[in-house]
Amino acid sequence: MCAISIATSTSSRKTTPDVAALEEKGNNPKTIRLRITSLEKLGDYLKKPVKLKRPKIQKTLSVENIPTEKEYNKLLAYCDEHAPKWAYIIRLLGTTGCRVSELIQFTYEQIQAGSCDLKGKGSKYRRFFFTKQVQDGAKGKSGYVCMNRYGSQISTRGIAQELKNLGTKCGIAKEKMHPHAFRHFFAKMYLKKTKDVVSLADILGHGSVDITRIYLQKSYDEQKREIDKVVSW
Repeated sequence: MCAISIATSTSSRKTTPDVAALEEKGNNPKTIRLRITSLEKLGDYLKKPVKLKRPKIQKTLSVENIPTEKEYNKLLAYCDEHAPKWAYIIRLLGTTGCRVSELIQFTYEQIQAGSCDLKGKGSKYRRFFFTKQVQDGAKGKSGYVCMNRYGSQISTRGIAQELKNLGTKCGIAKEKMHPHAFRHFFAKMYLKKTKDVVSLADILGHGSVDITRIYLQKSYDEQKREIDKVVSW
């Protein structure tokens, strides 16, 4: 039974939140917030509004669900041979750190120019730089990059679904095959090469370096390898 309840009587009605009890029982903030939402809806149904303070949820990133460098190269090798168009799209995702909503705005003309400014999340403009390899792949082409064979622009959902399909063919877990995973991949690789969190925050368009620091987390396998290497006593 939920530890947060509504106590009522003929003379008065009151709200009795016991968030602490839920926390002591090991419920995480997300579960507690869901229960509070249910309670608030019950209050609305009873025409007795309930307003409770929700515990804050720290933004986290599952570093387990990011393609490894080996998986990224394996995927590109497969696509280079069987789906060149998608190899190009994946390179854009993996070398720019773009969101899928930004990806579908890229044109070959912008890529050939070497950089472009696009409006992204929060209506903020962000600058993107393109590698020489990506620029070379845009030569002689025009229009939006993410177009299908029928001349229509590929939807964000269509991109996500095709990534999962390609991952399945390469033996890569579906959890790692979504557009945002490649933004995370870019961030991890950039930090691996430069160790520059401040620069990465600017490239990714983060409002705070604290958001970017999450990419310093190590996955389970990385932690295990580090422990095996370091702990010798």
